[in-house]
Amino acid sequence: MPPPPTAAAAASAVAKTVAGARLQPAKRRAAAAATAAAPPTPHGMRSLSSAAGAGAAQPQPVLGAYGADVATIRASLPPAVATLLKDYPSVITLPVQWGEMDSYRHLNNVVYARYFETGRMAFVHQVLEPRLPAAEFARFVSGRDGVGMILGAVGIRYKAPVTFPDTLTLGVRVAKAKVGSDRFVQDFAAVSHKLGRVVADGDAVMVMYDYTVNAKADIPDSIRTVLLEKAY
Repeated sequence: MPPPPTAAAAASAVAKTVAGARLQPAKRRAAAAATAAAPPTPHGMRSLSSAAGAGAAQPQPVLGAYGADVATIRASLPPAVATLLKDYPSVITLPVQWGEMDSYRHLNNVVYARYFETGRMAFVHQVLEPRLPAAEFARFVSGRDGVGMILGAVGIRYKAPVTFPDTLTLGVRVAKAKVGSDRFVQDFAAVSHKLGRVVADGDAVMVMYDYTVNAKADIPDSIRTVLLEKAY
């Protein structure tokens, strides 16, 4: 058996351990600073490259992000899901969470409203944002400096129960006939990857609202142009 360590050796080992532990927060702060300093990647993509750059991977799309590239999302879909949503200019994929089920062991009805809210905002970022000047889009989506959107009405039709585990892809589109002077209607559909079918659909009336005077407003011309360009 090796001889037991001397008191001096034991003290030295403890000192090295403590010093190493003290260095960990500094290393984490340095890594966080390096990550924050890295240039942003387009279309909601996050870089998977290492700090050293060795074997760096290409930026990967964040498929659940509002700014995710629609073509990339479509390419990731099961064929049946992609076919059902081929006429929707905006799509976003969301995983079903265990805690979203109710005592009847299926996705609770109110969760669909939350999903479609996410889909509505994905439409804004995927369809409007790339086609508007950045400053104009920022004003419109925030509503802080004038005209923005406000939800006027929403309706949902439930077609089939969804159970965990599953993944839903939401499609959102606008019909030309549903673009009015001060509002437009978004049609949406939720497709289950497990079932390969539409499990819910519905619509939302988006009213233009001038937040500086708290009153309805007309759709800005630039917004109307994009809506009609991408409408079916």
